[in-house]
Formats: sequence, structure tokens, C-alpha cells
Amino acid sequence: NLQVLPSTAIGEGIYSSLNALKLVPDDPKHPGQKPPAAIVLLSDGATNVGRPSLEAAKEAGRQHVPVYTIAYGTAGGYVVEGGQRQPVPVNHYELAAIAKA
Repeated sequence: NLQVLPSTAIGEGIYSSLNALKLVPDDPKHPGQKPPAAIVLLSDGATNVGRPSLEAAKEAGRQHVPVYTIAYGTAGGYVVEGGQRQPVPVNHYELAAIAKA
């Protein structure tokens, strides 16, 4: 259940993806085994709500699910909240740390 909110919850997105992968049926060529999977994350990379993104990425790694990150935004990006511009530059450091976890 995704909802559009004025926040970024990368960790929650990764955990939701891992939960969805539990529903994937077994690989027909290898009964009892799940097929390979990966998470592709498009984000500005600035978690500000929910569980920490790095914790979630490490859990994905423990489950052998790589997380590929794509930066979505610009250095001068902003959102308008309450009539005010709020800067939302891409956090490349967080996205890189997620991908390396």
C-alpha cells in the first residue's frame, strides 16, 4: 500500500520490497528455491521518516537481494510545502551506501 506523502522512507520501501518478494513462487526449474531477485530504487536519497535505509539495505544483503539505486532529482530540486520552497537535493552518499551494503 503505497501513499504519496511529503517525506522519504527509503528503508520502508526496501522492507516492503523484501516482503513482496516473499510472495514470489518457487523457481519452476528449481523447486523449493526462489528465483533470483533485485530491488531497483529510484529516490532523492534523503530518508527522513521510517526505519533507517542502511539497516534495510543490509537486510536485503542478508537475503541475497541486491539493491540498485538511481538518483532521482537535481542539486537545485525543491518541493513546495505550505507555500514555501523546501530544498530536496539528491543525497548521493546515502544512495551509494545503500547500493554497497
